[in-house]
Amino acid sequence: MTSFWSWYITLLSLGTIAALVWLLLATRKGQRHESTEETVGHSYDGIEEYDNPLPK
Repeated sequence: MTSFWSWYITLLSLGTIAALVWLLLATRKGQRHESTEETVGHSYDGIEEYDNPLPK
């Protein structure tokens, strides 16, 4: 294999790894919001639903 192909494969591999690291860092979740102890106001069999939306 010539020197060109060795460098080409090396740079392509490092570029792919760098892009994957960037993708992981760009899409990671932020800090979680504190949950509240407020309920939505109704209960069923003594069970109350808390007013905590699902995470996005």
